[in-house]
Amino acid sequence: MWVWNDYLLPCLVLDVTKYKTIPIHIQYLQGSYGRVDLGATMALIVLSLLPIVVFYLACQKHIVKGVAAGAVKG
Repeated sequence: MWVWNDYLLPCLVLDVTKYKTIPIHIQYLQGSYGRVDLGATMALIVLSLLPIVVFYLACQKHIVKGVAAGAVKG
């Protein structure tokens, strides 16, 4: 999760005029004087959550099995 939501490293390393990650896009939706287009921001946040939800639903059986296997005592 810390890499998915990382803002500082891509902002420092990437050319933000050419390449933008999802957190950078969300930040650039904020206008001047702190004006925020909430509709576009919420739409982008929902779109950024979709790959995580789809991945979890596709791998749910394996994730639950791994968590259950790690929870067994000795």
